[in-house]
Amino acid sequence: MRDIDIRAKIKSTRLQKYIVDLDSKVVDEFCVSVGEARMDIAVINGSLHGYEIKSDCDTLYRLQSQISTYSKTFDYLTIVTGRKHLENVIEIIPQWCGVIVATNNKTNNGVNLKTVRKPKINHQVDNLSLAQLLWKDETIQILSTMGIKKGLSGKPKPVLWKLLADNSSKKELSAWVREKLKLRLNWKSDQ
Repeated sequence: MRDIDIRAKIKSTRLQKYIVDLDSKVVDEFCVSVGEARMDIAVINGSLHGYEIKSDCDTLYRLQSQISTYSKTFDYLTIVTGRKHLENVIEIIPQWCGVIVATNNKTNNGVNLKTVRKPKINHQVDNLSLAQLLWKDETIQILSTMGIKKGLSGKPKPVLWKLLADNSSKKELSAWVREKLKLRLNWKSDQ
């Protein structure tokens, strides 16, 4: 059972309602922390929920560092793993992360998904990591809405992200970021 098989099953079952929901966006290979890590599947709606796939063919070598990075950005995180890694995944990840186990369905060459643990809200999200999800023009638009307008276009993205992170509450920044991400066109997603 490969990553692609698990991904297809998650999207056709667990995430199908979000794929067709006009107020949600489902994105494959969602970059976080300025490209430091890539979430396998991200669901963007009233929250940011990441799904990281660790099939039996994968290793868990990077999982701890991935969790550390994802914890700064995602409100919810679910690890989807094969039976081979299940025990080790549960040992590595924090209690707030959800776990789904993927197993082979021998009768029709498919994949079965079973929830082992539901995700809980992550309280470690930080403003700078949220701001870094934005493109430069999106960041400038939000800053302008806040009344910060002078000299923005000439500033580099890291300066703009910090300015936005320092001048926003987590709640309002999270809402702005989700709104901008859902409005993006020409971006890899299922919609």
